[in-house]
Amino acid sequence: VRATLALLQEALAEESNSHFMLLSESCVPVRPFSELARSLRCDPRSRIRFEPWAEMRKRDILKAQRVQEIEGIRKEVACFQHQWMLLNRADAEAIVANDLTPAFAKVDCADESYFITVLAQLGRAPMQT
Repeated sequence: VRATLALLQEALAEESNSHFMLLSESCVPVRPFSELARSLRCDPRSRIRFEPWAEMRKRDILKAQRVQEIEGIRKEVACFQHQWMLLNRADAEAIVANDLTPAFAKVDCADESYFITVLAQLGRAPMQT
């Protein structure tokens, strides 16, 4: 999570960047970049695939309990996400400005809950993909 925050902070330094995408080595774009850029001009919202806390609890009760124990995070906003995501500039700035990494120190696989939960905590629910 800290490494991703550092990457976001560096990418935010370039003012022309409007969106920030985190992909894994197994994510291969299946459409041309020009199509993605056109889509983002039409709908610039962030996109993250996620599940609410209650849904995750049905599948992985231990992981859900760890997030529930985070001080200052309301259970109803806790979510779990896939690692890859697309953030618009405003959401990336909000995440970087509100570093909650100490609160997630005991959460297993914090990258699977951190970014979406921080956005939800701030009232910035992204588009679910």
